[in-house]
Amino acid sequence: MHPVSLLPTPGMDWVEPMTRMEFVWIAPGAFNMGASPGDLAGPEYERPCHTVCIDHGYWIGRNLVTNRAYRLFRPGHDAVETLRRQYPDYDLSHLERKEFDRPMQPVVRVDWDDAEAFLDWLSLLHDMRIRFALPTEEQWEYACRAGTSSPWPWGYGIECYHANFGNGAIEERCKGFNPGMTSDVGSYDPNAWGIYDMCGNVAEMCRDIYVDYAEKERRSDRMSLGLELVDATNTSRVVRNGGWNASGSRLRSSHRFKAYSHLSRLDLGFRACINS
Repeated sequence: MHPVSLLPTPGMDWVEPMTRMEFVWIAPGAFNMGASPGDLAGPEYERPCHTVCIDHGYWIGRNLVTNRAYRLFRPGHDAVETLRRQYPDYDLSHLERKEFDRPMQPVVRVDWDDAEAFLDWLSLLHDMRIRFALPTEEQWEYACRAGTSSPWPWGYGIECYHANFGNGAIEERCKGFNPGMTSDVGSYDPNAWGIYDMCGNVAEMCRDIYVDYAEKERRSDRMSLGLELVDATNTSRVVRNGGWNASGSRLRSSHRFKAYSHLSRLDLGFRACINS
């Protein structure tokens, strides 16, 4: 763990004073992105495994953005009530015993516009001297792996105590062990770089449009190249990780899928990033 600074200083962790969100400094480096050749669970869209250079360090949220932090921006946000308003004719009785709105649970039922509006608001609080954003797909996987090359940050194989997962229609093996809804952030062990919930709890939004690896040229730290990450004509975005209702294979470091930018779900949230 790095020392904490009053202002973001490269090489040091930082705490945002308004929200008390903690940010972990991630040093530059290189890593192999995508499913490794030995990862039999990795589908074609996670391949080919390719080397990515992160030329500039950055900060990433130690935790997912919580309801408590998000409600400083939108005080009335309520995930289940939002769902009821959007789908008034749906039977939501199965959610009556589930909680998604405790202060320290990750905020859910927000879409990309909501996430970016929150991050823009936070940037304005700092007079735009600090720019908060969603992480790029490269930044996310680099931070998730935390120097590892195994399918999961802790190694090979996954058990119910590793993360909040396995409570959905696809896989129920953690039913009764894990809560069957989002857990408070930081409820499970962090990865080697001290970052929580990179696997499980909620899937995470990234800033990028979704493009198959096979269609891309050699991927590097695109922030340093000044390339656009979002195409206004393409609403398909990258999602990483798997949530509380996902199968264990969706929690692998290389797992990726696409979703439309207007999508909001009870298993989709986000974490903040700051570029140096």
